[in-house]
Amino acid sequence: MTTLGEKVRQLRKGRQWTLKSLANQTGLSQSYLSAIEKGKRPNPSFCAVVRLADALDVPLVYFVDDDVSTGREGRADDSRCEASTGILMLHDRNLQQFIASEESLPYLAFAKQLADHNALEDPSRVLQLVAEFLSDRKPPYKLPGQ
Repeated sequence: MTTLGEKVRQLRKGRQWTLKSLANQTGLSQSYLSAIEKGKRPNPSFCAVVRLADALDVPLVYFVDDDVSTGREGRADDSRCEASTGILMLHDRNLQQFIASEESLPYLAFAKQLADHNALEDPSRVLQLVAEFLSDRKPPYKLPGQ
């Protein structure tokens, strides 16, 4: 399996770019990019990967899975990867940054819960999960003066 760093290096060298050129294109530091390429940063932030994908003109999924990135067909999760890439491409950078932030974790967990329970097929289940989500997020009640 090709690592993210190896993919970045291949793309960068294929364009005959230096690390400095890629840094200028992405807004990421040369040292950070070097660490990614050398495998010292095997899990860069989502925002960094979005910037790399934009600069190198590849879909985000290119960095995720060798099978999808090489265009192989027939995998069960190909459509899910393509759909998630499409969703990310539809939204602006502010939304991408929000999704990458820790603030989004409860919402992403909630979306996963909806998917795991096939809740979208049952409106009453959706309402139940929404109520649980809101209840969990509600700050504790404080009496005045506390």
